[in-house]
Amino acid sequence: MATSGRKKDCKKLIINSLKCKPIGYFHGCQSEKYMAPKQAELGNEEDKGLIILNPCCNFEQALEDLESFERIWILYWFHRSGSWKTKVTTPRAGPKRGLFATRSPHRPNPIGLSCVQLLSIHGRKIHIGKNDLLDNTPILDIKPYLAYADAFPESKQGWIDELPQIVYHLKWSPMAQQQAEFIEKRQKIPLINTVNLRLQDNPFPFKNHRIKQTNENEYTLAMKTWRIHYSIDDGVVEIMKIASGYDQETLDGKKTSRWDDVPLHREFLLNFS
Repeated sequence: MATSGRKKDCKKLIINSLKCKPIGYFHGCQSEKYMAPKQAELGNEEDKGLIILNPCCNFEQALEDLESFERIWILYWFHRSGSWKTKVTTPRAGPKRGLFATRSPHRPNPIGLSCVQLLSIHGRKIHIGKNDLLDNTPILDIKPYLAYADAFPESKQGWIDELPQIVYHLKWSPMAQQQAEFIEKRQKIPLINTVNLRLQDNPFPFKNHRIKQTNENEYTLAMKTWRIHYSIDDGVVEIMKIASGYDQETLDGKKTSRWDDVPLHREFLLNFS
């Protein structure tokens, strides 16, 4: 009984001593959950990020000797995750999987882990390459990536190894290409690359994918306030056109939008109606 009591006291001591607070915050262009890739390595090359560590913590010294590493591990808090479940549906479809056999951000302790390219360090600022973090993500820790200890390319990947490896080929119609370039030039977002990355892995409707089927082989992807219309035929995804996601009342100014791009949508419709 005495041993059992000591174990309980030890657990209580550990729980009471558990403290975790951000050492800094991430800044990037991915502001919405559906914009972030499922894994850092699947992100856009253009979507570089910046981590700014907190001031007055002497973190400048803590970062010494890190810049010589090519990659780093980032531990962070999924600050916009919801409640968690023991079984989850994955973006690859199929049966539900045990939570701990997935990378779902909805976890008992919503801690994220990403391996990213380290570009440079300036004071408390850490510049990284493509990533899967959302803007304002709290950073918990940073560690160097060690190839001899962290890379096991021959390791089995459980149920993922059983899935068919299908990569869909993306094709943009001349009209859709022109529309996307129009939006990119004015809104400063990598729309084409983001759509390609979203659809090349799984272009079908799935929870949180923001994809709806509109016809037998036609679908619509909601990307910010835009609607991407595409078709799927024999492994080829053809982007047919882009449309505004606003209704007529919003475009006419009778309803307000939480976004500030309604004037751009009006200009877009004048050019492509």
